[in-house]
Amino acid sequence: QQVQDLIDHKKVTLISDKAKTQLLFIPLISDNHPPFLFIGILDKEIDIIDYLVLSIIENMGSSTLENITLFKNSKKLTQEKERNRLARELHDGLAQILASTQIYLHFLENMISKENQNEIEILKKIKSLNTLGIEESRFILSELKGKPITASQFKEKIDEIIGLFIVPGNKIHINYQVELEEIPYRIYKMFLKILQEILSNIQKHAQASLINIHITNSKRQMILSVEDNGIGFDPQIFDEKGAEHFGLQNLQERVRILKGKFIIDSKSGRGTKIMVKIPYEENDSSIVWEGLEK
Repeated sequence: QQVQDLIDHKKVTLISDKAKTQLLFIPLISDNHPPFLFIGILDKEIDIIDYLVLSIIENMGSSTLENITLFKNSKKLTQEKERNRLARELHDGLAQILASTQIYLHFLENMISKENQNEIEILKKIKSLNTLGIEESRFILSELKGKPITASQFKEKIDEIIGLFIVPGNKIHINYQVELEEIPYRIYKMFLKILQEILSNIQKHAQASLINIHITNSKRQMILSVEDNGIGFDPQIFDEKGAEHFGLQNLQERVRILKGKFIIDSKSGRGTKIMVKIPYEENDSSIVWEGLEK
């Protein structure tokens, strides 16, 4: 309460104790910025000139806080204008190209004979991937306009990714327990990329028959866990095969930038578990390697 009183006083204040030591308080106040209180200890009394100089410092400090606020507001406005410009270019460029491509793919599908089932299946796959690209551009537009992703949209995209990247015959258990109305776009985007890369690696290398996918959230972070019963690998030689696992290494770096955790738990011959945790707010980050124990 005493500190708040000194801030509310809005003037340079001197308080002397019994040891004749003077405590100097200089409040830095701005209407649009949290206040600061500078505290100093003086071993001798100050004269009127010193007091005037300190008052000038107090006024300059308060003005600096105001200028900082104005700069932040100006920067935010500039970023908003740039986002709107990028959103317009994306809508008028890539989004239109993908939409036109989808139309031509639809025409092509009607032209292929029903007897050519292999060609039809490949075409359907291409259409699905193109649809994914269209949805991706829409979500990017939403992010550029400052709109988060709804929980239902997030769940739909997760199911779509799993459908596109899972090999027929694999058993998949999905545990989706997200208790959020909206998902921050940066988390949505990263989770989809990580899930795509993990499922792609399982297809190429794991020789797995069972995949468990768990997506949930806590009070501070979103959590993704993917575990398979494949052949696994030795994390110690991960760096030696950098080209083979470049996708995972790239994702690790992205998660690190988002102040999250990327945990790989694997052992040769005993499967692999990858867990990703991304905080809503940016906190400390780490990448952890562990041996899988079963």
